[in-house]
Amino acid sequence: MKRVRDLLMIVATVVLGGGYLLSQWSAATGSASAVAAQFDQMPIRLLSIVLVVATIVAACWPDPKEPA
Repeated sequence: MKRVRDLLMIVATVVLGGGYLLSQWSAATGSASAVAAQFDQMPIRLLSIVLVVATIVAACWPDPKEPA
């Protein structure tokens, strides 16, 4: 379970960091409205829902190697 949590942490960091960098770059180049429209698509919404649900499951799922 630790590997799953570590992988989830890496994926969340890459996705959130990449989104932040893209939004900052688009604001600097003046194309913020176009990028915001691209972010407001169903695949991005589904990715965020999956990421939130996976984080909640990983936080609530007990690790069998850790003492209770």
